[in-house]
Amino acid sequence: MKNGIFAGVYIYPLMAFSSCSFAAQVPASLSGSESAQSMDIASFDITTLKNRGLSPEVAEYFAHGSRFAPGIQKVNLILNGTEKGEVSLLFNASGEPCFDKEFNEFSGLKTPDSVISKEDKPDAPVCYDYAASWPGSIVKLKPGQEKLELIVPQDALDNSIKPKNYQTGGTGALLNYNMFTSQSHYNGGSTQYDQGTFEAGVNVADWLARSQFIVSDSDGEQDSSVLYGYVQHTFAGLEKVMQAGAINVQNTPFSLSGLNGVQLTPETALTGETGSGITVTGIARSDQARVEVRQNGVLIMSTLVPAGTFTLRDVPVANANTDLLVNIKETDGSSSQFTVPAANLAGARLRPPEGWSLAAGTLRDIDTRYSKPWLVTATNSWQVASNLNLNIGAMTAQKYQSVAANVNVIPFQDLSLYANTQSAWDQRNDHMGHQFEIGSNYRLPWNLSVSLSGTHNTSGFRTLVDTLQDDDETAGIKNSYSASLGWSNSMLGSLAVSLSQSEGFGDDSDSRQSMLTWGKTFKYASVNASWQHALNTPDEDEGNDYRDADTFYVSISVPFGGHSIQSYMRDDGEKTRYGMQANGPLTKNSTYSITAEKGDQESDKYVAAGVSTNMHYTSLSLNASKSGSDFKNYSANMSGGIVAHPHGVTLSPYQVQDTFSVISFNDNVPGIEISTPQGPVWTDFWGQAVSASATPYRVNTLEINTETLPKNIDVNNGIKKLTPGHGSVTSVNFGVIKVRRAMLTLHLPDGKPVPKGDVLVDAKNQYVTTAVDDGLVFISDVDATPDIYATVDQQGHRCRVQFSLDEKDTESFYQKVNATCKPE
Repeated sequence: MKNGIFAGVYIYPLMAFSSCSFAAQVPASLSGSESAQSMDIASFDITTLKNRGLSPEVAEYFAHGSRFAPGIQKVNLILNGTEKGEVSLLFNASGEPCFDKEFNEFSGLKTPDSVISKEDKPDAPVCYDYAASWPGSIVKLKPGQEKLELIVPQDALDNSIKPKNYQTGGTGALLNYNMFTSQSHYNGGSTQYDQGTFEAGVNVADWLARSQFIVSDSDGEQDSSVLYGYVQHTFAGLEKVMQAGAINVQNTPFSLSGLNGVQLTPETALTGETGSGITVTGIARSDQARVEVRQNGVLIMSTLVPAGTFTLRDVPVANANTDLLVNIKETDGSSSQFTVPAANLAGARLRPPEGWSLAAGTLRDIDTRYSKPWLVTATNSWQVASNLNLNIGAMTAQKYQSVAANVNVIPFQDLSLYANTQSAWDQRNDHMGHQFEIGSNYRLPWNLSVSLSGTHNTSGFRTLVDTLQDDDETAGIKNSYSASLGWSNSMLGSLAVSLSQSEGFGDDSDSRQSMLTWGKTFKYASVNASWQHALNTPDEDEGNDYRDADTFYVSISVPFGGHSIQSYMRDDGEKTRYGMQANGPLTKNSTYSITAEKGDQESDKYVAAGVSTNMHYTSLSLNASKSGSDFKNYSANMSGGIVAHPHGVTLSPYQVQDTFSVISFNDNVPGIEISTPQGPVWTDFWGQAVSASATPYRVNTLEINTETLPKNIDVNNGIKKLTPGHGSVTSVNFGVIKVRRAMLTLHLPDGKPVPKGDVLVDAKNQYVTTAVDDGLVFISDVDATPDIYATVDQQGHRCRVQFSLDEKDTESFYQKVNATCKPE
């Protein structure tokens, strides 16, 4: 907080009141006039105040107890014992806080129904009594520490996952770019390759269009191609996403390439099924009781609750097969605990299925001598029981039909099973076949886990793409198997073993692979090792002898501050290579990487260095490498996005996605850093920036790095939370305030310095500040109180404070100036 060192000016005088008899009590409800009226009035010894050099007018302002000064104040919010950060909060003339919708969005609190029902009406109240809306809430004001503590029932916390009141609409056009250039020099020649990948798009009224194309130049030989192009829209009522154009088929059990057509797929973000689903219920005997939830001895959740029954929702468990230990610590020091069995954890159930999908069109991006067929495919899923999901799909095309089914089941804790089957009829080549697949995952005691799977294809099974190639009776895989075993131990590290094998219809297509990996993190280093063995059956008909391939890799990584140094060895059976790599930050927004590697031969050497930087409005990477004695390569890559919107054109260091936001300030303040879901961005010369990506139908947070604000700039609220609809372009405005602060050397009309403790007031005789020392007065906001008066004598005569500031000074936190006080 920028003015934190002066925030206590309003209450410092009270700290000296040793003879003060203060009887005020903080009520349960701190919003509304009733709470002010119910306060007892504190009384002060006026003689003592005068003897201590303090103005008696201080007593009137603080008669109702220690409180915040009226107006917008920055406070550190603590909600149910958890620090939520700094927020700007409005306090009324009585020093009472104003809880409004913006405050709730920041803190994660529900807005009372009475306020929601009136929020669209012109006479809707801005502030409301939160303690009255949620009985049992406790509000604690701590002006001396610039803190606000809230303890609310768990039902008051907004844990809902289902999107509501999401923002829609907005217009914007974009161009994403990724440009790459590379030059290679070797003994006797050189080559150059340039490539640019571009994505153009536009968002209008939640509809979006995208087209990606690529251009390249390889030593003067140019080429270009269009990768895809489509329009898209989310129909929220159906919870479906529609795409039309050159698309990739999604949510289908069939093997398909790209499609020129249309599809409807589930909008998973609208289902709201992303929380853990695990709840814990108990009873607290005292206000501000702390509830701690542990799993395997590790604290996974800690919160304060009011007295009475509480329910913790979406508890963030590490796994669904370990009991939860719940400990309730009362304010009187007593405690109680109970166990939630793993069998009761809601997270162990299968999640509800996504729903139906539909796609239709013609295949694209395949080479065939046949005409590309039209096809229609549909898929739907059902939750047959709480532990069983069923998914069925069908596809029909010219001279090809296929059906598929999938079952997922959890028969008991720690075991999940799945089975897939697919049948296909190929009329073009007169084939009919089937595919069967089964698999399981089992979590055993002692941190063991096992996965098994197997697939069988009959000789007549063909995918749609297979039917468009030249028919080969022996092509394809007949059987494939895989197995993996994982084990972890705090002393010995993590070990994993995997085996896989495939058998083709021909003798030359069999293969087998096994892998063993081990890793362990020590106090100052991490060690990882892996071994892979691949076996290919020799093809005796062709006389080719395939060798077995073994690859061994080991690395040791040592962190060094924010940097990392890694040494490694790699042996592939033919060559052994040793290397060392270092990487880490160069600056806050730049990283480096250096690699040196040596092989068996003296000439087999490789060195490389690279640097990547976020240049606020684009991203740049530079790399250079040298292999052997004469091969050198230099490359550069630049990427980012350009957004055109109703207020201008703004650059982004990141690729702009389907849903994005345009950030602006009500003043053209450049260079302000804002934290976004994709990373930090900075305002340009016009005070604008782009949040290049947002999660649709979820709460996204944008936060200003207040350290990057100019010294004379403050913000009402440095955090914005928004819930955008898919394809929307959200406009986000941060209200900034130009604050001019002044430290005045003030003398009264008789030439004497204003006495320490004297109160300065405005034209309406409202408190402004107090002289912190003889002749020294600090004004926190000069523009907010243009008319300031000081008391001249005991009879209450006043004089008006006059001074002038340097209008061009924007870097000083406050200006030191001389001030005079002229009688009225």
